[in-house]
Amino acid sequence: LVAHYQIMSSTSTSSSSKYKLIYVNTRGFAETCRLLFKAAGQEFEDYRYPFTFADDGKHLSPEWDADKHKYLNEKIPVLEVDGVTISQSKAIERFLGVLL
Repeated sequence: LVAHYQIMSSTSTSSSSKYKLIYVNTRGFAETCRLLFKAAGQEFEDYRYPFTFADDGKHLSPEWDADKHKYLNEKIPVLEVDGVTISQSKAIERFLGVLL
């Protein structure tokens, strides 16, 4: 919530802002956010952590395992806007709905 107010009160939040959506290489929880960006015609970086499945069915993602400590509750998706991070897919969707 604090990040939302920091971004919304910033005069730099506009089409010149840099947006980076971070998730894994699948649709999942970030897909609605991607669709909102596309529908608004807003450019964004769509960073996707690669993953594979092991023989036992568990997913393997060494890159994510190395980076997950960077994110709130070690969860994704997250949206980075001009250096401020917003987590949780529904919070990101609400933010984009108001902004875009």
